Amino acid sequence: EDDKKVQILSDSGGLQLARGVGGLIHPYDLVTFYNNNCDAGMVLDFPLWVRDDKLLKRAAKLQRANNEVMLRNSRPGLELINIFHGRSLEDRKKYRDIVEDERIPRVAVGGLLAQKPLTAINSMYEVAFGGSFRYKQHHALGVFNMSYLALLIKMPNSGDNPPHITSDSTSHIQSSLSVGYSLQPPDEQHIM
Repeated sequence: EDDKKVQILSDSGGLQLARGVGGLIHPYDLVTFYNNNCDAGMVLDFPLWVRDDKLLKRAAKLQRANNEVMLRNSRPGLELINIFHGRSLEDRKKYRDIVEDERIPRVAVGGLLAQKPLTAINSMYEVAFGGSFRYKQHHALGVFNMSYLALLIKMPNSGDNPPHITSDSTSHIQSSLSVGYSLQPPDEQHIM
């Protein structure tokens, strides 16, 4: 018998919505799907690629409202994964100030590929160590690039109490074909 615990994690589809694919996703419908099928799932977010302070804050407020709907309707044991967006450390801090919620034990960080690798890693450190509480998982959204991954793999393998870091991207298939695929085996196996 395999003693490893397998958790099923799901993405919200917010990226697809932002790119104009599919129809409207309601946070209630999304959390209902999570309740029936997952152990954890991303909150319904609104990814942004523009530097516009007003739009960034509006997207964060909409995400916070979605978070509330999802928290109110989630089953016991379901863990949501909050998302911090922003193209810069300053933008991400503004976004975080609006959406951060201690009831959500995991976090994903967007916009890292818009930054240089060391700046992106600095952003992950800020999320992992710069807040008022510690997340059980720190997920780098859309990152499966070897120059970023080497640094992301180093973070959870150093120090006395390192953060748990995961990453994803559809480009992982391309990376595996070029023998650039890396896997960090955590205590639990996560499937996305």
